Amino acid sequence: AVGLNPRSYAIWQRYTLASLPSGASVARELLQNVIDADFVGEGLAAIEYEDESQLHFPVGNVVHRSAGVIHSLRAAPGGKSVAILDQDEIQIVHADGTAVDLKARGTSLAWSTDGSRLWFSVSSGDGQTSIHSIDPARPGDPPRVEWRTPGEVTLQDISGDGRLLIRRDDRQSGSVVVRDGIAEPFDLSWLDRSNAIGIAQA
Repeated sequence: AVGLNPRSYAIWQRYTLASLPSGASVARELLQNVIDADFVGEGLAAIEYEDESQLHFPVGNVVHRSAGVIHSLRAAPGGKSVAILDQDEIQIVHADGTAVDLKARGTSLAWSTDGSRLWFSVSSGDGQTSIHSIDPARPGDPPRVEWRTPGEVTLQDISGDGRLLIRRDDRQSGSVVVRDGIAEPFDLSWLDRSNAIGIAQA
């Protein structure tokens, strides 16, 4: 599967989901305005967003809708259900469309290899990220904290031997002054997060 013609929408990328079989030279388009997709069984599950979010399970069969943005689609091992973040609320959606709210919030998702636990990352908002896991068969149980780390970290996947694939985003902001007669901008930044909240001329 491939994503074609990426287009920005708010903080999301939408693209055209297409299939490209081995040996083929031309991709076959499957669905427009896709935010996320994953392999499920012999097919694909996908999240389409235009006026609302629609979960296709598989593509062409809409089983769940939301007025907000659904993202972080992850198919469970075995392909009988998928995990999603519906406005950051963790839900399990089955092929018949029934949904289970796990009473937890996250920023990204990944299944354990055996499907017994669903892992997710949580940003504390103060420069810290924690990785939690939860038993999808016991909605409402408190999540278990697996790891904490400074910085903005996003859980991407879990390998067969239990290692985590994570992405760390280092964001910086600064303030500079540009004046006539000065060849180079003058950097007023301090540490890695400086913002100008007011400007005055002497």
